[in-house]
Amino acid sequence: MLYAPIMRWLPALTLLAGCYSGLPEEAPDPGAQTDPAPAPLAELLYAGESGPSAARMGDRVRAMIWLRRMALSPAGIVGLRDASTRALESDRALRATLGALDADEAAALAPLYEEMQAALAAGDPEEEALEDWAARLAALQMGRGARGDPRALRQRHIDAVLAEADDFLAALDADQRDRAAEALFFLRRAVGPSARPATWDALMGDPWPAGDFATLRRSGNPSDHGALDISALWTLDAGEVALTDGMGPAGLQAVTALALLHPELGPACEALLDEPPVDEPPMNEDVPE
Repeated sequence: MLYAPIMRWLPALTLLAGCYSGLPEEAPDPGAQTDPAPAPLAELLYAGESGPSAARMGDRVRAMIWLRRMALSPAGIVGLRDASTRALESDRALRATLGALDADEAAALAPLYEEMQAALAAGDPEEEALEDWAARLAALQMGRGARGDPRALRQRHIDAVLAEADDFLAALDADQRDRAAEALFFLRRAVGPSARPATWDALMGDPWPAGDFATLRRSGNPSDHGALDISALWTLDAGEVALTDGMGPAGLQAVTALALLHPELGPACEALLDEPPVDEPPMNEDVPE
């Protein structure tokens, strides 16, 4: 029965024992570092931003870092910018076409679906009504194929962007090709599962936390990487094994295609080219012909 009272007073007894132990108190080291060192700049940039406006600015910076590491020539940067422009134009055209197809399909199906909703709300439809609906719906679906197949349109768009990616990759040397996969640096929102263990969500039930870089490496932070060495973000065993080294041709092609479709890649190329806009000469009506 003495157990409960003793446990109640145990913290106080422990404190008293420490006060009268006769051992000198350890003085704090004035040179000890109290604040943790900031994470490497690459990790801070990769962690990203919360809002879309800040994310756009951050993505442009991340894309510029990737381009610097690729060490492209000015002609290569121009070619990449133009490829991105074509890819984005194809994407906008696809979205406009799919939007028009969606509106046409909705207008064509609305009368039939509204009729079906009213009949189902009133009770069980008759067999004749069911047969009529099936015939009309089949005819409408046949007409939908004549207006355009969304899947075929998407496939043509994807094939065009992948061809742009292939042309860009074919012009790279070996070192540049190795670093092309580091486009993951500014594609984190689009390809998050590719930049962290694929089983994270399944095991933890949560998305990967942006600042938790222990999920990207099996051991401590590599000490021999620079502040902007973004390759260290996808390494194992203290930077000795790079995950991007194992990316096959299809994976590299897909990552490059996503980079071409990123809206901040073109502005990042322009910023590196530093080409001032060419102003048109002023019109002077007094100049003699």
